[in-house]
Amino acid sequence: MEPLRAKDLMHRDVTTVTPELTLLDLAATLEEENIHGAPVVDPHGKLVGVVSYTDLVRGITEERTAGEMHPYFWNLEHDRPDLNDDHAAASASSATVGEVMSTVVVTAESNATAAELAKTMSANAVHRILICEDGVMRGIVSITDLLTVIPRYEEALG
Repeated sequence: MEPLRAKDLMHRDVTTVTPELTLLDLAATLEEENIHGAPVVDPHGKLVGVVSYTDLVRGITEERTAGEMHPYFWNLEHDRPDLNDDHAAASASSATVGEVMSTVVVTAESNATAAELAKTMSANAVHRILICEDGVMRGIVSITDLLTVIPRYEEALG
């Protein structure tokens, strides 16, 4: 049996965000897309970083600890009618992806095996790897993608 490769596992339609996106908008994007992180690209589509729920929580926590965030935003809920403080809302939504993203991006080529991807994720303590060819992002493989193929692979081995 041929080993599974990144090109077999990767999602090709990748949701990206920009460094200027606010953390509140990032939270909404991650929730809407049902993802836990996203590549960060500049206005020209160049990969400049990666951002995750962990980065989001850290950014929100730092803002909250500094006293700059209205308690309304502590739960990232958007539908509470009792928020009437526009100044608090503005300061809470001013933190951006660029302030919390990681500029260290772990990548692999599309021919990397699932085992190589898992080792790379473990060695770098990341939950997603961007799949690139010739410096261009082609897709993404998450730890969830790897975990979902294990049972299928074991069944195939018989």
